[in-house]
Amino acid sequence: SDDRPRRTTLGLAPAATARAAASAREGFGCVADGRTLRALGGPVQVGVARDLVAARTSTPALERVVVLRAGARALTPLVTFDGAGGATGAGFSPPALSVAPDGAVAVAWVDPRGQLRLGTAAADGHGARLLVPSPEAADPRFPPAVFVGIGYVLVAFTSTTDPPVVRVVRLRADQPPVTLDVTDASGAAVAPYFVRASELPVLVHLDPRAALSLAHAVVFDAAGEPARPESLQPILGLATPVRLVAEPAFSDLQLGYLGVADSNLSGPRLLAAHAASITPRTVVEPSATGRLWVDALASDVGLLVASLARPDGGALDARVVRVHVVGPTSVSPTLELTAPTPRAGVPALGLGAGAQPFVAFGGEDGVSVQRLRCGG
Repeated sequence: SDDRPRRTTLGLAPAATARAAASAREGFGCVADGRTLRALGGPVQVGVARDLVAARTSTPALERVVVLRAGARALTPLVTFDGAGGATGAGFSPPALSVAPDGAVAVAWVDPRGQLRLGTAAADGHGARLLVPSPEAADPRFPPAVFVGIGYVLVAFTSTTDPPVVRVVRLRADQPPVTLDVTDASGAAVAPYFVRASELPVLVHLDPRAALSLAHAVVFDAAGEPARPESLQPILGLATPVRLVAEPAFSDLQLGYLGVADSNLSGPRLLAAHAASITPRTVVEPSATGRLWVDALASDVGLLVASLARPDGGALDARVVRVHVVGPTSVSPTLELTAPTPRAGVPALGLGAGAQPFVAFGGEDGVSVQRLRCGG
């Protein structure tokens, strides 16, 4: 089949057809490459950018975010940011991480009090600073988003107002922060996300509604100035907690999210942002999986999609990470990864040395990173 990227209407393919197409292509999919690397301890949530992993740990006395470099044999700490007080449950969301062209690092998260936090450091980890970029309360259920540009940092968060909006704080050296409201005037906005494969900042977010949610994109110029929000696709059956990712693939921007079927089962879906059809592709057949997560990353072999799921026949609180390669017309077989304890945390995809993909995920016992060997 012709797998060259092209604009296409992404229809819902029957599962049997997708499996047949995948099995007919030798080497299509991912396998684990080497042993799983592990670090830290206690409950961890993770975010990834390039070959770096931000691990957010939490105890009643201390909240800590450690940025680790994912090497071939070990996870090496680069910089650590400490805060007071710990968070659990819905308030313990993953951090957001971004790396500038020169290697400078920015990591953002929302602390237990709803305070937006931003840690920055040079490429070697020196010059670390921990900032409060905005006095406004942020909704801790939704992770923030961060983008490091040349001479500026953008941090996006979901407000606690009614209706909620997405605000972006722009920080430049030796200048006071500037707060921008990038919400479309006709609605609300939650769950900001910066497209990782874009050189300029492209922020996507959702206007969540009971029946039909609408995705928007905001494109920033090289100086960090935003254009007006652009309406993307409407999304039917959006699962909660709301999570939206976006990566370029198949000549369009692919929106990744968790969808709910008529039977109240959920699973990861992809929707082309500008296609004529609003029918999504189902990456994995929906199942009764509870609170889950999805991440996506553009790669040389196709679009990588990682999701959190309950294992077949497993305990109600058990969780595993599943990885797929998505091509223009088919989805690869499943690679399933487990944590040392039954409950894996939310996954995040990255690219290490030589553009080798890896998946990082937290859990009750620390952070795990598994390098992948993938074929398309």
